[in-house]
Amino acid sequence: PGGMSSSTSSSSGDISDEVYIEADEDTNALIIMTSSKNYDKIKDIARYIVHNNLLDKVMLCLDFKTEMDDLAKVKKWVIGTRSVQKAFLLALLEPGDILKKCDDSKDFNSKTALAEEFKSYPYGAVWDYFCHAMNVPVGLGWLKSGNHLDE
Repeated sequence: PGGMSSSTSSSSGDISDEVYIEADEDTNALIIMTSSKNYDKIKDIARYIVHNNLLDKVMLCLDFKTEMDDLAKVKKWVIGTRSVQKAFLLALLEPGDILKKCDDSKDFNSKTALAEEFKSYPYGAVWDYFCHAMNVPVGLGWLKSGNHLDE
């Protein structure tokens, strides 16, 4: 209501390839709808929020528009949730302040070198520690933990 909207999509017409962004002026909310298949776009959104110090201004809500009536749907929900969590973890681990200084000084070679170097950092170890600390299965262990629900 009263907000602007935009969308990007591929020519396939499959919603999993689309990202919808809508600003709601009444609630001062930015609503972003997409599929977890768009992980690179999700990472870019998380990176923008983190690197612009907007975490305290953003409320994240995940709605997968599905009833949790079978294990396959629960697993899809877990995959989507974990994808978003990982996107924010990656953004939080990046040297955002250094990357911003490179942008500000138009030192794009250093920015590219830092981005490439960061790709080899073991963020997976931090993710595994986070899962362990939250007392949830590490790695793909969560897939096995719910298999008894199929029976």
